Amino acid sequence: MKKHPHLHDRFFKSIFKIREIALEHVEDYVPSSITSLLNLDTFNLDPTAFSDNWMKEHLADVIYGCQLNCPLDFQLALLHEHKSKQPESDIRFQILVYIGSRWEDDRKCNRPRTFVLPSVIYNGLKKWNKRLFRESFAGLPKALYPYLPEFDYLLLNLPAMTDKEIIKRSEGKILASSLLSLKHAREPDYFKKNFEKLFNFDWKRYSTSIWQTFLKLELYFISSVTGFTTDDFKRLAKPLPPELNHYTMLTMESILEEGIAIGRKEGKMEGLKEGKMEGLKEGKMEGLKEGMEKGMEKKALAVASFIIQNYPDFSDDKVAAVTGLTKRAIAKLRAELKKHKPNGKTNGRSEK
Repeated sequence: MKKHPHLHDRFFKSIFKIREIALEHVEDYVPSSITSLLNLDTFNLDPTAFSDNWMKEHLADVIYGCQLNCPLDFQLALLHEHKSKQPESDIRFQILVYIGSRWEDDRKCNRPRTFVLPSVIYNGLKKWNKRLFRESFAGLPKALYPYLPEFDYLLLNLPAMTDKEIIKRSEGKILASSLLSLKHAREPDYFKKNFEKLFNFDWKRYSTSIWQTFLKLELYFISSVTGFTTDDFKRLAKPLPPELNHYTMLTMESILEEGIAIGRKEGKMEGLKEGKMEGLKEGKMEGLKEGMEKGMEKKALAVASFIIQNYPDFSDDKVAAVTGLTKRAIAKLRAELKKHKPNGKTNGRSEK
């Protein structure tokens, strides 16, 4: 089975941009000592996350704003950051880039400083190693520890949780189905054996638009990571309630047509010759994978360029860890940026 890490990220972002699901995450996974301070009636996607569209696009996954229950006008930004693998450097390096950029944007827009609450959702294969930030500075004298920006972040470590724990924590909620799908995204057989479990949420508690939107995202994700055929979905959807069964089949027809169109556009005509479903499997999967990978690489290069020019202490290793690019690609980008500098210099430094 081919890997589709960017599909994991795309699914996460699409799901967590649904306010009701993001709110379920806050209610079920953020400590009560924090949620008791929040005015959740004001919890919404943050339209003022950045005034600069470039920063809004490249420095964070999903950001929600929320007012605090206190006399002062404090605004909290809940940063949702998804990871399919743990960065080589501490995740705090990436979080600090966002926090610093957010506070600078607050200053430019004459807004009060925003309190940023970082939340990492992890569905990788290896164990997530959460450690003290100072451990990233091996050999640093203890006398300098107080001058490091030591801070914590919320971590939802899906591989460390059992399915029962995930379901119990968010029983009857779409959030549980979404997290289970992310956790088992690399296991096609899991979706065959547990299809009904993934749709065992109380759909009547949600508006029609919400559960239908989720269902479409969920089915699209499953079809992308497993390559299931329409016949597979027909068989798997039989035990579902009639409303969900009916909409599942309508959605799969829509996904099928989209797959055929993408297959034709990307030149996957050999798939179309073998039938509609082959067009879906070959055209849609390969076309989407190629397009998404190009887009993600472009985004990563933009982030790297921003860091190199604005954060002089970030070495090639650290920029690579934050962006997911290779150290060689960072060095090449640094050289290109240096050529376009009037004085022939960049702010950052390169490690050989």
